[in-house]
Amino acid sequence: MLESWNFSPKALIFIESLVQEQAPGSHLLMNIEQGGTYQAQLSLKLEQASRLNQDNLYQHPLSSHVSCYTHLINLPFLKDLSITFKENLLGGELEIDAPFLYGKKSKRSLLEDIELFFAQELLPYLKQHNGSAILEKITPDHQLVLKFEGGCQGCSMAKITLKQGIEEKIKQRFPEIKGIIDMTDHSQGEQPYA
Repeated sequence: MLESWNFSPKALIFIESLVQEQAPGSHLLMNIEQGGTYQAQLSLKLEQASRLNQDNLYQHPLSSHVSCYTHLINLPFLKDLSITFKENLLGGELEIDAPFLYGKKSKRSLLEDIELFFAQELLPYLKQHNGSAILEKITPDHQLVLKFEGGCQGCSMAKITLKQGIEEKIKQRFPEIKGIIDMTDHSQGEQPYA
C-alpha cells in the first residue's frame, strides 16, 4: 500500500527547495482532518522532525535528507497518493491526488459520487461567500435536488450560480443528471451574500 505513493520529480524538487528555506531538520508533514468523510481535508506543512512525536508517525523518505511524515491513522486514506507539481504564473504549486481521502471509492452510489465531486470542485467556491449547499436526492427522472444554505440562501445570484455554475459542471461530469432542482426557501435567508 505505502509503496503506491508517488511524488513526481518536479514535486520533489519543489519540496526540496521549500525545505532548504527552513530551519535545519525540517520535513514535510501531511495531516488529514475528517478522513473518510466528504468533509475530509488534507494539508501539508513543513515541520522540524524534533517537534514530532515519532511514535505515531509513518515516515516516507523523499530523499537522503527530506521525508514526508503522516500520522499512522491517516494511512488508509493515503493509498495511491500522488503529488505532482503544476506550473502557473506565480511559479507553481503542488497538486495532490488522494483517491481514498473521502473513503473507499468502490462502493459509492451516484449521489455519493456527485457529493464527492461537489465537495472537491464546487463547495470551496460557495464557501468563499460564506455559502454552502446540500445535495438531497436524485429524482426518478434524474433531477438532482439541492438546497442552498448560509450566504447562498437568499442570495440574488443563487439562480445564476446554480444554472451557469453548479448545474453546468455537474451535468458535464455526470451526463445522467438532466438538471438540478433548487428546493431552497430563499425568503428565509438570514445573511445572503448579495
